[in-house]
Amino acid sequence: MPPPSAHAHWHIDVSYLNLSGTFYYLCSILDGYSRSIVHYEFRLRQDTLRQGDVVVRIKDKAWHDLGGGTRFKLLRCNQYSGEWALYVHMSAGASFAPHRHLSNSEYYVTRGELLYDVGSAPEGTYGYEPVGSVHTQARCEVDTEMLFIGRGAVVFTGEAGEPRFILDNQFLHGITAGNIDADIS
Repeated sequence: MPPPSAHAHWHIDVSYLNLSGTFYYLCSILDGYSRSIVHYEFRLRQDTLRQGDVVVRIKDKAWHDLGGGTRFKLLRCNQYSGEWALYVHMSAGASFAPHRHLSNSEYYVTRGELLYDVGSAPEGTYGYEPVGSVHTQARCEVDTEMLFIGRGAVVFTGEAGEPRFILDNQFLHGITAGNIDADIS
């Protein structure tokens, strides 16, 4: 039975490619409905795939509250590499506190529009945030959903720039286990 709508079911594919005599692993996330590529990476080694492919049916995952009208579904959390993947829902009016990326991050907006200090990211927008990116505001005026892939920690700060909390693997596991009450706003 085909997925009923876009982003209801994703597939992960790993292909082995020979590019000019060098072999690469192409790891891609495909949307089952549109068959479009949501995310991809080239790897020289298969080390990060040793645990097996990950296929996540988003609608079967539980929502976890981040406070301030934001919640997420944890899709993947790798304790070895520090990488994690979330499906995020922000209610209209929700916002993120100022934060700094201590690693590269990527996102793809599947519904609504993310507004932040570098511009607008409406539905269908892919964004890349390099190490050291600082955002003083990130908010939405309409219900917004996105796939967010982090390669490591993001530090959320208070008004004076002091660290409030670090969003990383340990933090995400604490929330999903019910050991941490978060307020990302």
